Amino acid sequence: VERLCQADQPRPLLKVIVRDEKGKGLPGVPIWVSWEGGADRFVTGLKPEKGAGYADFEMTPGRVYAVSVGEASAILVTNLVVERCPADTPPFASWQMVFVAQQPSTTPTSP
Repeated sequence: VERLCQADQPRPLLKVIVRDEKGKGLPGVPIWVSWEGGADRFVTGLKPEKGAGYADFEMTPGRVYAVSVGEASAILVTNLVVERCPADTPPFASWQMVFVAQQPSTTPTSP
């Protein structure tokens, strides 16, 4: 999880990148964001100019978020909040997360 204070990013975003084990962006992966009293889902690959595995979500100051990838019940990050940036940058920071999808291990079966 990386905190970003970028001049070209006036709104606080949760930026998620999902890649396979070889580093290739994975489109169509659902990302679940939940907070007290609400939840939302967004999907990677809808902004191809930012990469096949990229997705973002506009965060609201004052909310505490949990983030899941793939399934809503598979929470990977908790207690994510909007933070202030230094005075010479946008007022609020964005967060960037990179997840690497693991292929399920297969155990050879005997005949």
